[in-house]
Amino acid sequence: MRLDKEAFVLRTLREKVAGVDLRDAATALGAEYDADTGRLLVQILNEHFALTPELEAFRLRPADETGEPGTATGPASGQAEPAAEQPATYEETGVILNSLMMPGGKPGEGWQAFRELAAGHAQDFRLDVEQPLAEEAELLVERVPAIANRLGGELVEAVGGSDLAVVFEGYPGVRLLLQLYREDMEFPTDARVLFSAGSDRFLPPGCLEELGHRLSERLIAEAKRPK
Repeated sequence: MRLDKEAFVLRTLREKVAGVDLRDAATALGAEYDADTGRLLVQILNEHFALTPELEAFRLRPADETGEPGTATGPASGQAEPAAEQPATYEETGVILNSLMMPGGKPGEGWQAFRELAAGHAQDFRLDVEQPLAEEAELLVERVPAIANRLGGELVEAVGGSDLAVVFEGYPGVRLLLQLYREDMEFPTDARVLFSAGSDRFLPPGCLEELGHRLSERLIAEAKRPK
């Protein structure tokens, strides 16, 4: 039943964006366009994706991940090489297709809380995205500086009493600011995820929420990975 629903949603999205020129979409988003293949090229938290003219989305494997036959990172003798691209997930495809229907334009300056972009879903965002990060804040403050680049993150000056602040490139036109707070005598650990101003010109609120989910899940998983 879930697969049927997902297939219906993606089919509906593809029908809505069927007439969109991917070259124009790349310009609006500030993304890349591959004129040789007609593909839109985007990144989601430092992971590379391509959308074909047929509106199929694929995850691209960087060259340093596929390796070369016979090298330490390549496949062993007799084994197949890793695929250069794989079908994107339902969530990833949904984010990319939804972005084609947004006006895009010039990214804004400053930061906005999710409740300022989608007030009706603010409580869900707090519970599903920020609360898990807050529960792991002590670990994340310790580990994130070493792993932030895996998600396209850059450490910035911590303000507002936070112990660590990192800016992540979430999607073309959309950045996320993670602020982590250690426990002190007055307050427990906490976390806040803010979006670059005008992010809802590049992605609808549901997709922004998905970026928050992905950031939270990937950061916690990376932080808990054995050193």
